[in-house]
Parts: sequence; structure tokens; C-alpha cells
Amino acid sequence: MVERATTSGAKRIEFKFNIAQTYVIFLSDKNITIYRNGVFQTDVRATAYLTASIQTVYSTQSADTAILFQENVEPHILVRFNDTTWTFEPANFDNIGKYDFTQLVTQPAVTLTPSAVSGKVTLTASGAIFIGGSVGQYVEGNGGRARIVTVTSATVAEAIAEIPFYTTSVIASGTWDFEQSWEDAWSTTRGWPRSATFFQQRLWIGGSLSRPRTMWASRIGEFFDFDIGALRDSDAIEYDLDEDDPIVSLVANRSLQIFTTGGEAAIIQSRLTPITPTNPSIMSQTKVGSEPGLKPIIVDGATLFMKNGGHSIGRFLYSDAEQAYDVTNISLLSSHLVKQPVDLDVRKVTNDEEASYMMVVNNDGTLTFGCMLEEQNVKGFTKATTDGLFKNVATDKTVMYAVVERTVNGVTNNYVEKFDFDTYTDSAVQYTAGLPTDTFAGLDHLEGETCRVRADSNVLADVTVAGGSVTIARAATTLAEIGLNFAPTYQSLPYENPEIVGPALDRKKQLIEVTVRVYQTSGMRVNGVQVSFYGLQESINPLDATNPLYACVVKVEGIQNENRDYNAYITITQDDPLPMTIISIGSKVNVT
Repeated sequence: MVERATTSGAKRIEFKFNIAQTYVIFLSDKNITIYRNGVFQTDVRATAYLTASIQTVYSTQSADTAILFQENVEPHILVRFNDTTWTFEPANFDNIGKYDFTQLVTQPAVTLTPSAVSGKVTLTASGAIFIGGSVGQYVEGNGGRARIVTVTSATVAEAIAEIPFYTTSVIASGTWDFEQSWEDAWSTTRGWPRSATFFQQRLWIGGSLSRPRTMWASRIGEFFDFDIGALRDSDAIEYDLDEDDPIVSLVANRSLQIFTTGGEAAIIQSRLTPITPTNPSIMSQTKVGSEPGLKPIIVDGATLFMKNGGHSIGRFLYSDAEQAYDVTNISLLSSHLVKQPVDLDVRKVTNDEEASYMMVVNNDGTLTFGCMLEEQNVKGFTKATTDGLFKNVATDKTVMYAVVERTVNGVTNNYVEKFDFDTYTDSAVQYTAGLPTDTFAGLDHLEGETCRVRADSNVLADVTVAGGSVTIARAATTLAEIGLNFAPTYQSLPYENPEIVGPALDRKKQLIEVTVRVYQTSGMRVNGVQVSFYGLQESINPLDATNPLYACVVKVEGIQNENRDYNAYITITQDDPLPMTIISIGSKVNVT
């Protein structure tokens, strides 16, 4: 995705049609861009969505349809026909729940006679009183309350008695109430829904602009019909939370989970008891609160969400022992790396990787990258930066993507880029076809930039892109990689030794030796000292065309002979775009 003018905001839309067909979709200003397997498929116009509203767009998907919600924009549906054919249009609801916003009540000067005291009743008036707009309005009298569902004529209407009448006697003129101010709960005037999810064959909606604490659920199997009908088990549901805080997210997990700005709740019911209009039991669980605009993610049975304030990540998980949900802070030791996030996603455990990877995009354009392995209680976070700003992230099965804003050749664009553990430069292009050659094209996105070069696992002299192409120092025979420089840096925590009596915080330290166990590594620096691997294997000729990879233990001495300090930090860097995998680190420190 490349924008040739001022860059817009972007929002990821989740869309997985089946196991084999998953998509990476981004909504930007008036446009939807669709990728599959990292290949652009098509653009779909989305004129109703502007940059100002994109950050708070909420999407949910079922089968071949995704529905987009934003409280100031009418909901739209994105429908897939094939990889390149999609439609995007307003969601035409069959029925929308009603609400009495203005409470206009009159006592008409006509009599009213119900045909029955309960259930579906026929209301007969002695004069013309009913019009088409009377559908959804209420009449109340003789102890009963009924909602009009059909207008037969100006004097006859069908209604559902929500509260039974005492009798079927005539209700005298001027003694019954006619509530005529009920209107659609969602509209251009009243605003639109804020969040949604599919659960138990219903489309659940959480909060709207005018009713931020209300939940709605569609009829069973009829996702666009929110008619509460006669409160039968299959009819739509409407429920007002007891909470004072607005709903920001709904999650379909083990139960239906409700996240508000001030707390978390859930509908906890037996697995054999479906939710119906008469039995929803929404129970408050915790009082943490969620950050608006960031959809929670289910990982290993737990729901991960951004806590209100945007500085820590909560794990919402049900405890069988306590028979309730609890929240733990999984970023407790890394909250300084989480800064008002604008997007987050998780690449879940795969056959190739035992850990899940979380990506959190901060509002300063940095990326917080987390590695999570629940079985071992491992949760590690690190900071990633690039020559530009991270704006969004997405996953497609095993592949991770990011929207990155870069200024190249004086022009600022948004790029969709893929994370690749076999690539060692940023915004890079790898070439494996048409080799051997020393000339490479297809680099227009890096026009005028100074780039690093890898050829057959060796680092060559830097090149500058001109006319979308470069000529490198020598021909590459099996692989060439050209991209922006990327320099990883590891820094340890300040040195502490539990065997020292008393704290070592106020004692000066001298870092004498660092021992590093590496795997598949070609080079690195330890506290600025370049590590030479060639001497480890006498049979390796350093002038060979292929740069060897080492799995070994290396010792670096004489790191801090002078200038003792209180920290004894270990810093490991990789200046060149070469492989580096650190397994473990040890050190010798003199404490005085």
C-alpha cells in the first residue's frame, strides 16, 4: 500500500475465510486494501470512513462477511466473492431496536379495547389514532403495557403485551397513555453501534453513541434483525448494564465477555443453557478497564486486552477454583515499553514456533515485540524501531505484517511490510531468481536511500538506489538482499549477585569477562569489542565466498579495565546484516 499524498491512519480488519484462505486487510482514508499471502489483491472504496474515525473502527467477521462499526458512521459490510472481487456497502438492518429518547406521552381522546390480556393482542380504538409510524410505539392502561408491531388501519393495530392487561374491558377515553416518541436506537441522529461479536448464532452489539452501556443481540441466525418480538427464546435481546462506564469491546471466548472503560464483565452460564431474552445474567468480574479502540485478542484460552490508560496489558482468564474471572498484568516488568498503543495483534503458536508473538504499536511509532510461552510462564518484551514509524500490525497464520510510514526521497508513504526471520535489513528485497548478476531492479520504494547489501551470505559495500535499481560490488550467485540498515542491540539489566551480602546497588563494579553462547551466528560486538569467530575453526578460510555460521561459546575479556560504574551493563550489538542468535550470557564482575 503506497499513498502519494499525506499519509492517512490505518486500521486492520480481521478476515479468515477458511483454513487455506486468510487475508490481511487494512482500512485507510476512504479505502480498503486487501492482501493474500503477502500479495496485493484489490482495493475497495470505503468513502464513509475518514482518517479521523479510522482508529476507533471495530470489525467482526463470520463466513464471507465482515461488519465494520464506528459510533459516528453507519455500519458497513465487506463481502468476499473471490480473492479479487469484494463489495462494501451499508449494512441494511431488517429491524433495529427502539428507544424512547424524548419521552413524548399523550392521552388520546378515544377509547381503546384489547382483544386479550396477554401475548399477541389486537388493539381497537374508537377513532383514527394509528399511523405507519405507530409501529414500535407503546400503549399503557388498565394495568397493561403493549408494543405495537403492526398497524392494520387507523383504528386497529396488532401489539405484544409485555405487561398483561387486567381485563379486556374498554379503556376509557383520556385514561390510557400513548407513547409516540420511540425511535431507532441507532441512526444518523442518534449515532451507531461501537463494538460487536458473533456468539451463539447471534450478532452481539456492545454500546452505541447515544446508549453507550447497552447491549443488543440479534435474533438466532438472523444477524441483522434486532426485533425483540414476544421475548421468545429465539427473539432479539436488549440489556442495559449496571456499570457506569461505556462498553468498548465484546469478546466471544469461553463465555461472552464485556469490556468497559472501567471494568470487565461476562455472561456466565451453563454450556447447555443458551442465552435467551429472559435469562441473560451479566456478572461484573474485575474493575480494571480497557483502552478504547483496541480490540482484545484470545491467546491460549485467555483474553489479552490493553488496560485503560494504555500502559499495560491485562490477561483476562476464568478460574475454575474461584468460579470467576481474574486479571493479571503480563507486561508488569515492561510497562515502560507500552506507550499509548494504537494497535496490537498476536501471531499465535505455530508448528514451527513454540511461542506466541505479540506486536504492540505505540503512538510514538515504536513497536513493542513480545514473546509469550504460557506453559513455561515466559513473557518477554522488547522495543523495536525502524527508519520510520510503525502504524499498524497484522498476522496471516504464520506471517506477521506491519504498516510503516517512511520518508523516502523526500516523499512520505505508508508501506505494508512483512516480518521475516531470514531477512537482515529493513524494507528489504531478496533476490533468488535471475542469478548470477550484480544489477538489481525493483527498488523504487527505496529511491535515493543508502542501502546495505548481502550477497551469498556476505556483506558487500553499501549502495544508493537510483532509478529503482543498484549495481553491487560483485555478482551474487544464490541470493542477494538489499535494504535499509537494521542494527539489533541487547542490553542487560544492572548487575546483581544474590551471593553478595547486602545490596550491590551502591557498590562499584568492574566487568571483567563476558561469556556468550551463540547459535547460527556470524558476528557481533560485546560492549564495543568485535568478536572474531574465524579463529575458532582453523579449517575455515575467511576469504571463502560463504560466511560461516557458528554455534559455540565465546569469551570476551578486558571489557571494563577502567571507569568502574554501578551497573556493569552487558551490551551486545550486530553492526552488519548477518545472523545472530544468543542462547545465554554469563559474566565475571569485580565488586568493590
